[in-house]
Amino acid sequence: MTQKTLKTVIILCAAFIYIIILLTTPLRRTYILKKAGKQLLAVHNKQLLLPLLIMIFSGALIVMLVFRNMSLSATVIICTVAILGAAMGTEETALFNKCGVYENGLIGGGHFLPLKEIYALPVLSYTEEEQQRQNERVLRVTTDKRGTITFVYDTPEECKAVIDTLLSIAPDLKR
Repeated sequence: MTQKTLKTVIILCAAFIYIIILLTTPLRRTYILKKAGKQLLAVHNKQLLLPLLIMIFSGALIVMLVFRNMSLSATVIICTVAILGAAMGTEETALFNKCGVYENGLIGGGHFLPLKEIYALPVLSYTEEEQQRQNERVLRVTTDKRGTITFVYDTPEECKAVIDTLLSIAPDLKR
């Protein structure tokens, strides 16, 4: 197989994966929302423009490779970056209007964190001095499997409402 043929195959595979990622977005949204359960608290969504631009430019990178003659390694790297960008962009857009606290977890920033994975909310054990230094819009969640995950909210009140709702459905988080 010649290098030109190999590059063509890589570009076609990347385009196919890109299209599959875009087409499966509604399926992923439905699956995650089914796992999450009923929404208990809705929070403000982040902007949609940046993830959409990431998805568009990811596709543009793949199309650019059709018209530009790059080395094999550059082609592989650009295709990988485009696929990762598409995956990140669709992750954010799939759950765009659905951020908040649910019966079975927390959705924010395009991610679903199941309630059963949440080990603790470190903010509850902060001293007075630590609380003053803490950004009141940031919620850090300690998990069993994923380490510490950070959620950023628009206002301190919104962050406090998320904490209160989480504690109402999982009181054992007060450890």
